[in-house]
Amino acid sequence: MGLILYLSGKIKAERIQFRSKLKPLEDFIVQLEQENVSRSHQIRLSEELKLQLKEVNTALRKNIFDLNYQLFQDSCSKKER
Repeated sequence: MGLILYLSGKIKAERIQFRSKLKPLEDFIVQLEQENVSRSHQIRLSEELKLQLKEVNTALRKNIFDLNYQLFQDSCSKKER
């Protein structure tokens, strides 16, 4: 009977020790998950910004082309006069 009580107490003590060692690992995993979520948001924002930049650059190129074309037409029309 004494051996059973001793082993039961030892098992309980080892479980407590295991939980105390496991807690920092769980905290670390939670921290990594939060950082992962944060980075995921940053990557998504970065991709959105890239798309917006691409759209703005396309619009700028078109506007510059149109402006140059208009200046060219104005220049040609002045020469014809």
